[in-house]
Amino acid sequence: VFRDEMTLTELKHVANQVAGFRPLFYLWGGEPLLHRDLVPFVAYLQSRKMPCAINTNGTQLADCATDLVRYGGANVPVSLDGPREVHDRVRGLAGTYDKVMDGVGQLLSARQQARAAKPYVTFVTTINKENANSFKEVYNIAREVGVDFVGLQFGTFTTEQGGQRYEDRMRSA
Repeated sequence: VFRDEMTLTELKHVANQVAGFRPLFYLWGGEPLLHRDLVPFVAYLQSRKMPCAINTNGTQLADCATDLVRYGGANVPVSLDGPREVHDRVRGLAGTYDKVMDGVGQLLSARQQARAAKPYVTFVTTINKENANSFKEVYNIAREVGVDFVGLQFGTFTTEQGGQRYEDRMRSA
């Protein structure tokens, strides 16, 4: 457990404060599926008719797939950097592609069993030098697996040098 991780009570308090603005909660940063209270928080948001998206690397998705379908309204963007060898190389760890595909498969299977339309599942690919020639393969994987959408995003700083340029620019603004 991270020392600065908000409790479920604190998360609900934030949600209650902004409920009147009809926000979209975009749960992202680090890996949201590692938060001990993520599923209860998503359930709470859904009970209050507050939409949310859970941007995940997908490696923990299998553990909560059934619960995410049960609570219904979340959208789940899942990082997919390319086919197996490209994805694992970009992530720096062999086997991550297989974990992602297992989790997405379980989520889509649970959704089908429940005859539910949601959660929507999107493969999101951050464009970088390692995967610049893999987008057709990502699209084909998405089609084969049955995800709802495919998104491409440009990373602002996927290298140390790019991150430094960003920080310098923000300090001078």
